[in-house]
Amino acid sequence: LVIFPRERQKSFSVTAGKDTGIESLPLRLFHKKHPSSFFDLLFAVRREICAYAIDKTDFYGYYILTMELKDIISRFIITDTGGRADYSHGGAAAVGCFDGVHLGHRALIGELCVRANEKRLPAVIFTFLPDDRPKQNTKLLASRRGNLRLLAACGVNRVIEIPFGAVRDIPAEDFVRDILLRAFDVRLAVGGYNFRFGYRGSGDNALLAAVLAEGGAECFVTPAYTFCGIPVSSTEIRERIHRGDVRTANAMLGRQYSFSGTIIHGKGIGHMLGFPTINIHFPQNFTVPRYGVYASEVRLDGITYGGVTNIGIRPTFGGDTVPMSETFIFGFSGDVYGRTAAVSLCGFIRDERRFESTDTLKNRIETDKIYAKSILSEGGPAI
Repeated sequence: LVIFPRERQKSFSVTAGKDTGIESLPLRLFHKKHPSSFFDLLFAVRREICAYAIDKTDFYGYYILTMELKDIISRFIITDTGGRADYSHGGAAAVGCFDGVHLGHRALIGELCVRANEKRLPAVIFTFLPDDRPKQNTKLLASRRGNLRLLAACGVNRVIEIPFGAVRDIPAEDFVRDILLRAFDVRLAVGGYNFRFGYRGSGDNALLAAVLAEGGAECFVTPAYTFCGIPVSSTEIRERIHRGDVRTANAMLGRQYSFSGTIIHGKGIGHMLGFPTINIHFPQNFTVPRYGVYASEVRLDGITYGGVTNIGIRPTFGGDTVPMSETFIFGFSGDVYGRTAAVSLCGFIRDERRFESTDTLKNRIETDKIYAKSILSEGGPAI
């Protein structure tokens, strides 16, 4: 049950049925008393039919949340990424997946932060947990931790991660009214030009603006951010990576496409050929690049090295069932098994292929090294 008066009034009463959960604290009062946590709300659970009267005159609007909504919100993960902020007067928000935090996302977040600063509100991002995104088969451009780090670097004060299953069936209007307005007191929202939300994507910017206006909040829409005339999107970037066009993907991301993992023992083939490699299982939930050889950079123990990386299943030596990342690091030697390395792809060199002999493969690797060093020396792909 939610009661949200449009005008100030001294009192009103609520009749609740058995086992109904009621919260009668005005949310702005709650924020003043508990600026750092939403979860200290006290829900009064009435075990019998009762009348519950409220008499407050200092605040506009009264919020009564059902136990079901309380349960939904309790599943959200809240991370403060921008230091201490004042949430007593609500917040400015943007909602979306923000996978990879590409240049389009950064433009939107920049607009959000500007608007938030003008209103002296904290900037808040509502996003979805990486393993529970709307499109289950969609592979990621960054890990959850990586996304949080990138959002913090954009100046966001708080990130609220939502398990998609918790809100999957909530109509778009209810998502805005119950979650944005009532639960988190959003005073201002910024949406991308093609923003969709709510049950089956039924909500758009027009609906967002209309429902926010009911609660006295504002809505702003940002135009498409383009690169060489192409709208930048996570979908477009994934497609570029699938095709091996990591230069364009990196330009759209505003950084290199990277992944990390634990260095494992391989089959010793690199040592046998004279090109020892670090081997990493390619992350299962990441966007898989076109199988082939890439100029790369490797971050290991705080130091960045140039290298040449093969992504694929090693067909010359029988083939693997899952893709592997094998990187020969220029000017490096040492025992690094069990350590974590981050590999960034800077430019595509050639497709993975099966070689008829090890000598032919060795000669090709020497050529790959030359191409990789040339790409790395250009400086262009490493954005």
